[in-house]
Amino acid sequence: MAKGRYIERRKDGDWRFVARVPTDLVSVYGEARVRVSLHTSEEVVALEKAAVMVEEYRQAWNDLRDGRSSDAKVRYDSAKRIARRHGRDYRSAADLAAAATASTAAMDELIDRIRSATAETAPALLGTVPEPPLLLSNLVPEVERLRRVELSGKSHKQLHRWRIARERAVRNLIEIAGDVSALDISRTVALDFADWWRDRLINDGLKPASMNRDLENLGGLIAAVAKARRIENPKPFTGLAVPVGIVSRPHAITRSALIDHLIPALSRLNVEARGIVCILIQTGLRPSEACNARRE
Repeated sequence: MAKGRYIERRKDGDWRFVARVPTDLVSVYGEARVRVSLHTSEEVVALEKAAVMVEEYRQAWNDLRDGRSSDAKVRYDSAKRIARRHGRDYRSAADLAAAATASTAAMDELIDRIRSATAETAPALLGTVPEPPLLLSNLVPEVERLRRVELSGKSHKQLHRWRIARERAVRNLIEIAGDVSALDISRTVALDFADWWRDRLINDGLKPASMNRDLENLGGLIAAVAKARRIENPKPFTGLAVPVGIVSRPHAITRSALIDHLIPALSRLNVEARGIVCILIQTGLRPSEACNARRE
């Protein structure tokens, strides 16, 4: 990472924002560096985003120094890191109190937390920093972070398609419900969303598969966050999919069409594209499998 650029390229080709946390705030913030995906493979775009982010972080760090940070997520994430650095999981004050009344071991843990807490670490060790709501607008980046291991196996194009489909579903839901907490989506809101989609199917001639894909993607996103936060999955979109009907299979290409149209068209393709088409014809691979195949 070049000095002053605040970006570095990830293994998947995308850029991320990287910055050192000021030395006097490391113990409060909970880590020495900040790393945030910029969701772009274009260096110019990454530099523009990083220039904005570095100013935002500088302001946030100044607010932390003055004790007036308004970023609930920053405070909560910092509390979790500080708790881990002291060998503890972050637990809310209510959770600690409930556990202490149920077992002697939990009471001993609470007493130990109180004894070891300082003015700086008390909020983290005693669980007084509230967990911020996860807004719908932040849902896809959060799930991408949670599933970073599984998603690392996707090609850049596959990851882009994964992200675009889910961002579209979230935008559609925000149009109906507003940018509310993702884990507070009620069944009523889900039913309103399904009704909105049914109107689109009738009025705009869209296919049921588009509606069902949105419902499936939203349900999957919420399930991933619920699992990570160790809470019960609310499943607001369960059972709302509509039948897609009987899908007719396309006719197989005829020998004459292959000879008259496809073969002559190969000469107009570049070498790589021509090779991919030949592989598809001879092996039956899907286009994505042939395009993403390694040379070896």
